Amino acid sequence: KLDKINFIIDDLRKKQVETTQALQSGTEQLSQLTAAAIMDLYPEILDPEYDPKKKKQKV
Repeated sequence: KLDKINFIIDDLRKKQVETTQALQSGTEQLSQLTAAAIMDLYPEILDPEYDPKKKKQKV
């Protein structure tokens, strides 16, 4: 019986690691998408000298 319990606990730990990794990956992707959206929609935040008339940011 103890072996079965240990097997279940080990399996749950593996699933916890997988879930944590998936969550971190999803969070990273969301951060990247958010950053890209901010850069596209609000370029003046990153470059105060951004001129929408020139449609080009200073580098």
